[in-house]
Amino acid sequence: MTSSIPVVRPAIISVLKNSAGLIAISHDSDNKAPVYSMRGVPQGLAPPYTVVRSLQSAPPLDPRSASSFTLRAQELLLTLDTWSSFDGPDESEAMHKAIFDALDEQEENIQALLTGFTCTWCLFDTNDQIEDESTNIRLFHGVERYRLRTEAI
Repeated sequence: MTSSIPVVRPAIISVLKNSAGLIAISHDSDNKAPVYSMRGVPQGLAPPYTVVRSLQSAPPLDPRSASSFTLRAQELLLTLDTWSSFDGPDESEAMHKAIFDALDEQEENIQALLTGFTCTWCLFDTNDQIEDESTNIRLFHGVERYRLRTEAI
């Protein structure tokens, strides 16, 4: 079975870079939201920005679908990190809302960018907002998780 991860990761990045909600919070010179893969974050980048940390295969949410998991379908766990240096949690919470609006039950946004796979669902899983006081910059670190189901065409 071919993994959908190599085509889903750039699709997620594209969807988020073009999210009106994230662009309203911060955008680059191309008028895109600052969204990066884990290894693509520019050195010394100031918050706010979003990082696609990991995308991994996960056990099926429905154990009855286990046989299809080995054939054509894959259930994926997407982990995103958001970073904000705004004084207070408002910006971090706004980033969460923008990401939620762009991804939760918006599988058609991802599907439009995939080749060789369909995205049958994308659902919010968890969100943590953590105040990071380990530096002289007051950072808010958000950790977002979404579950996706893809199927080979």
